[in-house]
Amino acid sequence: MGSAALNICFVARGACDLYFEYGLHIWDIAAASLIAKEAGCFVAGADGLTLDLLKRNIAVACTKELADQVLPHLTHINYESD
Repeated sequence: MGSAALNICFVARGACDLYFEYGLHIWDIAAASLIAKEAGCFVAGADGLTLDLLKRNIAVACTKELADQVLPHLTHINYESD
């Protein structure tokens, strides 16, 4: 859709199952990641580990099981931290 926050909120709403992206900034994902967590979504870094908002990547899934199936298949990109 062009907006990381909107895409994350789509997962929180149940309109899609998984979203991940690299190269984001903290202001792109901070509020939406909280919304997704409060909605019961699995929110982590794109590597499937704890989300660090300064690492510039995110993965949001409707369940941890789905994230565990998809995230290992990604080629990870490391950006300079914010």
